[in-house]
Amino acid sequence: MILRLTLRSTRAHLLRFLLTTFAVFIGVTFITTAYGLADQLRGILDDQTSTALPGSDTGVPGTDRLLFVSPKLTAFGFSGTLDASLADELKGVDGVATTVGQTQRGVAFEVPDRTEGTLGQIQSSATTSAYDPAQWNLVSGTAPKGPDQLAVNEGGTTAANAQVGDTVVVFLPTGRRQMTVTAIVSPVVPDTNSMFQFTDAVAVFDPVVNAELFGGDDRVDTILVAVAPDADVGAVKAAIEDRLPSGVTVGSADDLTAQVVGIINTIVDGIETGMLVFAGITLFVGTFLVANTFSIVVAQRTKELAVLRAVGAGRRQVFASVLGEAAVIGVLASILGLATGLALSTLAGWAIDTERGAHLVISTRTVAVGLGIGMGVTLASALFPALRAMRVAPVAAMRQHEATPAGRGLRGLLIAPIALVIGIAGIVVGLGDGRSISSRIGLIGGGAVVMFLALAGLSRLIAAPAVRLIGAPLGRGPIATLARTNAARNPRRTATTAGALMIGLALIALVATVGLSVKQSLENQLRNNTTAAWFVVPNQLVPPDPTSITDALAKAQGVAAVVPTAFSNATVAGPRGEASGVAVAGLAEVPKVYDLGITEGPTRQANTDDGQVWLSADAAKRQGVKLGDRITVSTGTGATATTTVGAIYTRTAALSDVIIDQSIADQVGAQTFVQAIAVKGTPGTSDTALKAAIEPVAGEFANAEVITPREFEKSQTGPLDIAVKAVSMLLLVSVLVAGLGVANTLALSVYERTREIGLLRAVGTTRRQIRKIVRREAVITSVFGGLLGVAVGTTLGIAAVKVLPDALSGTLVIPWSWIILCIFVTVIMGLFAALWPAWRASRMNVLDAISQE
Repeated sequence: MILRLTLRSTRAHLLRFLLTTFAVFIGVTFITTAYGLADQLRGILDDQTSTALPGSDTGVPGTDRLLFVSPKLTAFGFSGTLDASLADELKGVDGVATTVGQTQRGVAFEVPDRTEGTLGQIQSSATTSAYDPAQWNLVSGTAPKGPDQLAVNEGGTTAANAQVGDTVVVFLPTGRRQMTVTAIVSPVVPDTNSMFQFTDAVAVFDPVVNAELFGGDDRVDTILVAVAPDADVGAVKAAIEDRLPSGVTVGSADDLTAQVVGIINTIVDGIETGMLVFAGITLFVGTFLVANTFSIVVAQRTKELAVLRAVGAGRRQVFASVLGEAAVIGVLASILGLATGLALSTLAGWAIDTERGAHLVISTRTVAVGLGIGMGVTLASALFPALRAMRVAPVAAMRQHEATPAGRGLRGLLIAPIALVIGIAGIVVGLGDGRSISSRIGLIGGGAVVMFLALAGLSRLIAAPAVRLIGAPLGRGPIATLARTNAARNPRRTATTAGALMIGLALIALVATVGLSVKQSLENQLRNNTTAAWFVVPNQLVPPDPTSITDALAKAQGVAAVVPTAFSNATVAGPRGEASGVAVAGLAEVPKVYDLGITEGPTRQANTDDGQVWLSADAAKRQGVKLGDRITVSTGTGATATTTVGAIYTRTAALSDVIIDQSIADQVGAQTFVQAIAVKGTPGTSDTALKAAIEPVAGEFANAEVITPREFEKSQTGPLDIAVKAVSMLLLVSVLVAGLGVANTLALSVYERTREIGLLRAVGTTRRQIRKIVRREAVITSVFGGLLGVAVGTTLGIAAVKVLPDALSGTLVIPWSWIILCIFVTVIMGLFAALWPAWRASRMNVLDAISQE
C-alpha cells in the first residue's frame, strides 16, 4: 500500500518532482563527467604510451639494453640539467658499452616558398637532438657534419615539406641560420620525452654543433647509456645508481615513461578535483531545493498523512512513504546524470583525440559514486521532512489544513550563531599554515558548508522586513502589496529558497572580489615599476638563449638597457621554508628598468653584486631570512649553491617573490625559460625609433614579438581575468539550480493558496493581475537571495584579500559591475522561475479553487 501511495503521489505532482530531480541530475552529471573525463584522459595516455613510448618490447634489436640517465621530471619538465662530464664518468662503469649526452631544445625550420605560414609557427617547429648511431638510424642521406647541416625525422619532413638536399631557414635559440638537410633519420628507440613535446618533428645536428647551440659543452639534459652485450642490465643499472647524485635517476624507456605518466596523471587528478568541487557546490545548493520541496509537501499533506495514521498506518510506514518519494527522485536523477555525464566525457575524449575515436569508458568507481552521491544527497535532504511527517498525529485529520508554520521555535535560532562561529573558525584555521593541503582544504570546505547553513538559518530573522523593503519600489497598489505579503508570509520558507541563491552568488562575489583585487594590485605594480619602453616576448616554441638575444638587442641603435627575465624550477631554501619556481635575471641589470620597491639592500643607483638572491618581504618572512643572510639554491639534480640575500623588495608583479642571479642558475644547472626581455632606450630616443631598431633583431629569434608595457601588463594579468570569468560561469550553474528552487517553491505555494487565488478571481482580480502577483513575489524572493549572496560574498572577499600577501593585496576592488550583474541575473531568474507557476495560477477554475479546502 505504501509503495502504491508513493508512486501515486509522485505521479500526481510530476512537475515539482521533475524540477527537484533536475537539481540532483546536474550535480550527478558534473561528478560523472569529472570521473569520466579523467578516465578518458588516462585511456588516451595509456594508448599513447603503449604505442609511442614502448620500452623493452619495441622489437628493435638492442633497445632492451638501453638505459636513460635523467633528472627527475616535474610538471615543468626536467628538474635541472646534468654535468656533461657525468657521461664520461659513466663510461667507466663495468658493463657500459658507450654513453651519449643528449640536449633537447625547440627550433623552427622551413623551406622558403614551399611551406605555407610564417616561419616560427607551430607547423614548422621541432625539438632537437644530437646525431648518434645508438639513437638514430639513417633512412636516407648522410649524417650531418659541421655547423651548416642537419637531419630531420619523418615528422620534420612532414612539418616543413623538407627533403634531402634542401636548404632550410632554421630559427635557433641563438638566432636565424641557413642549413642544408643531409639525411632523413628514424629513432632506434621511440623518444621518451614526446609526451612533453608540442610536435613530433625532430631536427638532428652534428653532436659538437648540438652542444654548442643548445647547451654549451658542459651541460646536457639526459644521458643515453648502452649496456654491453655480455653484461647484466640490472647489475649495470645498480652500479650506475651508486654514482649518480641525488635527484638523478636511471632506468629503461619504460621507467622514464612511468615518470611522464605520473606527472600527467597528477595534472588529470587536478582537473578531476576541480570539477568535483563544482559538482559538490551544485549538489549542496540542490539539497536546499530538495529539503524545501519535501518540507512544503509534508506540510501540505498533513491531513492526508493524519488520515493514514488514523486508518492504521504506522510511523515507519509514513516515514518510508516520504523517503520513498525521495528515492524515486534520487534513482531517476542519478541514472540520467550518470548517462549524461558518460556521454559528455566520451564526446570530450573524442574531441581531444579524434584519431582514437569515441571510446565509452564505464568504471565501477564512476557508477558507484554517481549513483551513491545522487541517492545519498536526495535521501539525506528528505530525512528531516520525513521525520516530521512520521510525527503527524491521527487527530490532525480533524483540523483544517495548514501551511508550513512560520517558525520552528528558538532551537534553530540558538544553534545558527554557534554554527556560524564554528564555520568561520574552520575557514580561518584552514587558511593558516602548518597543515597538509588535504587537511586545509577539508577545514576550509567544511567551514564554508557550516557557515552557509548557519547564514541560511539566520536569514529568516530578516526575511520578512527585508522582502517588504525590497518590494517597496513596486508601489503601494493591491498587486504590489499582495506580492510583498505573500513573500513575507512564511519567512522560513523564503529564507530557505533565498539561501540556495545566496550560496552560488556569494561564491561568485567572493571570486570576483579576490580576483579583481589581485589583478588591480598586479596592474598597479606593473604600471608603476618599470622604465622599459618595450618588451620583447619570445616565441615559446623556440626559447631564445638569454645571452644571445640580450647581446643582439643591446647592439641595436638607441638601446640603453636590456634585461631578460626567465622562469626556473630551481628551489630556494631558508631556515623556515623554501620556494620552488623562481625568477632568474641578471641582478646587476634589474634596477636599470625595474623599480621593485626595494626596502633593504641595493637601490636603483647602487652597484649590485652578481651571485645573489633577492626576496620579497613576504618570501623573506616565510623562509626566515633577512638581508645579508646565507640561503641555499638547488635543483632536482642535487646541485646546490649557497649565496647571500642581497635585497628585500615589495613589488613582485613584474618578476616573482624570489629572484636568483643568472650566474647562480648556471652554477646549479637550472633549466630556465625566458619569459620577457625589457628594453629601455637612451635619452632622446623616441619609442617609435627604438621599436624600429629592435624589431628586426627580435625577428631573428623566431619572430619574437615586440609589445608595449601596457600590452605586457595585460599579458600578465589576462589569465587571471579569464580564470575569474571561467570560475564564475561554472558557479552560475549552481545559481541556475537555485532558480529551479524558486520555481518549485512558487509552484507549491500556488497550490497551497488555491482557495485564496480563487477568491481573488471571484472579487474581480484578472488573470493578468494574478500573474503579476506571482511574478513579483518571485522577483522579491530572488533579489533577497541575490542581495544576501553579494553581501556575504563581498565581505568574505574583502577578508580574503586582507590575508593575502602584501604584493597581491595592495588594492581592494569592490566588484560593483559584478554585483549589479548578479542582481540583474536574479531579477531575470525570478521572472523565468515564475512563468509556469504564474500561468498555472491564472488558469485556475474559479469555482473549483473556491471549493478547495
